[in-house]
Parts: sequence; structure tokens; C-alpha cells
Amino acid sequence: MSLFNDLLSSDQTLFIDENILDFDYIPDSVKNRDYEMRRIADSIKPMFFDKKPTNIFITGKPGIGKTLTVKFILNDLKETSNEVIPCYINNWKCSTYHSVFVELSKFFGVPFPRKGVSTDEIVRNIIKKIEGKKGIVIIFDEIDKAKDMDFIYPLVEGLGRKIEIILISNYSDFLKKIDSRLISRLNIENLDFKEYNYEQISDILSERVKYAFYPNVFEEEALNEAVDYCFENKDLRLGISLLLKSGRIAASEASKKIKKEHVLSAIGTLRKSIKSDLAKDLEDHERAMLDLLKNHNGIITGELYELFIASNKDVSLRTFRKYLNRLETLEFIKTEDTGQGFRGKSRKIFLRQ
Repeated sequence: MSLFNDLLSSDQTLFIDENILDFDYIPDSVKNRDYEMRRIADSIKPMFFDKKPTNIFITGKPGIGKTLTVKFILNDLKETSNEVIPCYINNWKCSTYHSVFVELSKFFGVPFPRKGVSTDEIVRNIIKKIEGKKGIVIIFDEIDKAKDMDFIYPLVEGLGRKIEIILISNYSDFLKKIDSRLISRLNIENLDFKEYNYEQISDILSERVKYAFYPNVFEEEALNEAVDYCFENKDLRLGISLLLKSGRIAASEASKKIKKEHVLSAIGTLRKSIKSDLAKDLEDHERAMLDLLKNHNGIITGELYELFIASNKDVSLRTFRKYLNRLETLEFIKTEDTGQGFRGKSRKIFLRQ
């Protein structure tokens, strides 16, 4: 008996286009981000009149459309004019001074190798390429993953009013960590993306279902379950991923409908994969803290800090608290107030299962 006997036949497929459920997919329109798109577009427009654009710092929680919105605008800009060059760089992938400029060179049709060419030479070529243009818009996504931000200096100094820089981070306090001289030079404005409400999430996921699946394949009860999970976790990417996984589970069972049970099954696998992916992105000190908690679950904050600095003496209490807060935000740990300690702020720390 073949392992593939239970496949749906070609005319019974559930999907019209799985690409609609890809994180990199950019729809024809971006729902519920009209204000944010207008702000970003207005910040770029002065370039077309040889005036200085406005640099923007975009912040907001993960999975609320920050990257999708800026990529949509860059695509629109590219189709509108070739006078302003749109560039997108993810600093999780390009975190060093040299790698940023190697990546930038690709947008000018003259990519440089990662080795064998000096950064200064790449910078000079990029600046030369922009001389005959109105300007360049550079998105630095996940800017908090960059080793440092020194790569911004030659761009600002070499291009002046011909460059707009848009920084994106999940952390609203990120700018406080940047050198004050750079902040002064950027003269940057904040744009905070608010979380989607329930109706907006339902609207967005319903549209993805409409174009990704054949009509009446995704049962209403199943879609409601997906919307509930997405709203509970405040992350639209989870909702979109859930639609894809649910569809694949239903297809693997040769089901002609995607039912609530398929969504619940997908939620189980999704939770495991999310935790695994997040763990890969943790810093060494954060992993060390989790290792300590395996043997000291329920320990008080101050006691954990004492254990922690025994082998990590260079970490201040303030930095330790930052690691602790991030682990709690990512749901690796949970904390409970004890009502004791300084001003009753002592907390017990527990690993989440």
C-alpha cells in the first residue's frame, strides 16, 4: 500500500494559492493601516522636490504589520518612480557594518562580494550611483539586531537630504540605547503601530482565506477558532501560519473541509515550533538564565541574580532585569509578586512549560 494513497485528487485540492499564506507575500492592499501608510508616504514625498525627507522610527509588537506595510510602500514607490531608490535590509541577517553595505550594493545592480572589497569602496560606489537620482529610502528592519549603528554615519554624511532612513524595532525604548549624537543627526520621528482589534484580525484572515482557499472549504467555526487564537496572541503572523497549517493537516487527512479540529491540531504544533524558533534567537546570557531556572524554579529575583553573576560578573542588575523582562515577554518564564523585598517588588520566577 502506497503512502500517498490518501492524497486528495488534483480537482479536490483545498488551496487556490498557498503563496497567499506566506509571510513574504505582499497583498494588493494593506488593510487597517491607512494612517501609518500615509505618514510614511508623506515622509518620503519631499525628496521629489529636492527637499529633506523625514526619518522615522517605527515601533510596535511583533506580528502587527510593520514589515508588511513598509514593503508595500517600497513596492508602490518602485512602481511610481525610478528617481527614488527603495531599499530594504533586515539587520538580523545583516548585522555588521560591512554586511549592510554589501547588501545595499545589490539594490544598484552592482553587488559586491562579502570579502575582498573594502567597505569604503562600496560606500563610494553607492553614493556615486545616487548622484543622478532624487534620493534613496532605506528600511532597517529589526534594527535592534545590528551589532552597532555606525553604518548610518557615512550614509547621512554622504547623502544629506538625499536619504531617508526608516528604523523598525519591536522595542519602543530602543532609541534610548543609541548614541545621542546619532539621534541628533537623524532628527527622527516616532510612528507607533497599534495592535489590531478583533474585528480587524477577522477581516484580514477572512480575506487571506478568500484568496488562498477554494470557496466554502474553510468552515466558519474553524476560521473563528483561528481568529480567536490570533487575537489572543496579538500576532497576525501566527494567524496566517495557522491557516496554512490547518489546510495542510486537512489535506493530509484527505478532508474536503478544514474543520475546527484541524485548527486545534495546528495550534498544538504551532506552539511547539514557535518556542523552538524563539529559543534560537535568545542571547547567551538569556539561555544561561533559563538553565539556572531548571534547577531553581520559583526562585526569588534577587537570589537568581546572585547565582547568575557568580558566572556572569560583567552583567549589571539593570541588564539582568532587561533579560528577565524579555524572557517573560517571550513567555519562557512567568513571575509572581511576593509582596516582600524593597517596596514589595520582589518576584518569584517560574519556567513556563
